Amino acid sequence: MRCPSLNQLPPAPPGKTGWPWTEESSRLPDRMPDGAAWPSIGIVTPSFNQAHFIEETIRAILLQGYPALEYIVSEDCSTDNTLEVVRKYEPWLAVLPAEKNGGMSKAINRAWPRTTGEIVTWISSDDVYLPRAFERVAVAYRRNPNAGEIVGGFHFIGADSRLTSESIPPRLPQGSPIDLTLQDPETWRLHQVSTFYMRRALERVGFQVREDLRHNMDRELLYRVCRSFPITLVAEPLACFRTHPNSKSWSIANMIDMGEEYSRIQAMFFSSDLNQNRRRDRIAAHLRAKGYLKYAKYTNQRLAGCKGLLTALRLSPGLARTRGFWKAALNVCGLLSVGQRYVANKHKSENEII
Repeated sequence: MRCPSLNQLPPAPPGKTGWPWTEESSRLPDRMPDGAAWPSIGIVTPSFNQAHFIEETIRAILLQGYPALEYIVSEDCSTDNTLEVVRKYEPWLAVLPAEKNGGMSKAINRAWPRTTGEIVTWISSDDVYLPRAFERVAVAYRRNPNAGEIVGGFHFIGADSRLTSESIPPRLPQGSPIDLTLQDPETWRLHQVSTFYMRRALERVGFQVREDLRHNMDRELLYRVCRSFPITLVAEPLACFRTHPNSKSWSIANMIDMGEEYSRIQAMFFSSDLNQNRRRDRIAAHLRAKGYLKYAKYTNQRLAGCKGLLTALRLSPGLARTRGFWKAALNVCGLLSVGQRYVANKHKSENEII
C-alpha cells in the first residue's frame, strides 16, 4: 500500500496541530533514486487501552509518504474506545482483534506472520515515528543489504507529545555482529522504538518474541539478531518514546520487575564458556540493581525507595559513583520534585540509562 495523503485521512481532532495532525512527510516517488523498488515495510502496533495516544501513533505511520507499507494493529481486548479510534483508519490498515487479552508479546506474534515486508518491526501504541523515518530506513537498508537490523536515534516525549530530551543516537562499543550479553550495558544504546528488523534475519534467529517475557521481549530479540548479523546505525532520530505514568515501561510499579526480568534474560544466553557466563552473571546483577535504583529515583514511597536504594548498592556497589544513584538518593530524601519523578527532563544526559 502507498501511504495516504493528509487530505485522505480523517481530520485531526480539535486543537491538534503539527506532526502528524496537520503536517505530513513528502510523498516519495514510486522508485528509489537509483531506480530500485522501495523495500516493503511491515509495521505492527500491539495495543491495549491506549485510546488517548493511538491515533497519533497511527497517523505518524500512515503519513510517512512511503510507497510500500503494510500496517497491522493487533488489538488486545481494550476496554476503552481504542478500537473505535482504530476503525476510523481501517481503509489503510488491518485490524487483528484478540479473543482475550494475552499480553504484548502474544499480540506481536499473532500479527507478524501476517506481514510480508522485507523490513518489519513493531511500535507501541503510545509511541510516534518522526517524519521521513521510513525513507531513512529504506536508504540505510539499500546501502547495507547484509544488515540484520537498522537502529536510529530517538527522543523522549511526554504525555503532551512535547520533546523532553535531545536526540539520543544509537551506539555500540565495537563493530557487529556482537554478543550484547557480554557488553557493559552503559556502553551501548539500541532502543526498540527506532529499531527495524530485516525479515531474513528474523527468519534465521526466530521470527517471534518470547511470550514468557512481559517487559523486555525486545531486548531478548535484539540479543539474538545482534549475535548473528551486522547492525546498521542511523544517527538521525527516527521516533519518539513516550514517558507517562501509565506507560508499562515507565510505570513505577513495573520498574523493579523490568530489572529482574532483564537480568534473567542473561541466563538465556549461557554457553559452555564459564568465564563468559560469570561475566553475564555480573551484568545480570547490575541490571537488577538498575531496576531497584530507577524505582528509588521515581517512587514517592520513601521507605520503599530507601530499601530499593540499598538493594541496588548491594547488587552493584559501583552505582554509588553514578549520577543516577545520587538522583535516587535525593528522591528518597524528599528533595526531587514530583515532575522529575515521572518524566525525563530535557537536560537528561545521553549517557544516563537510568
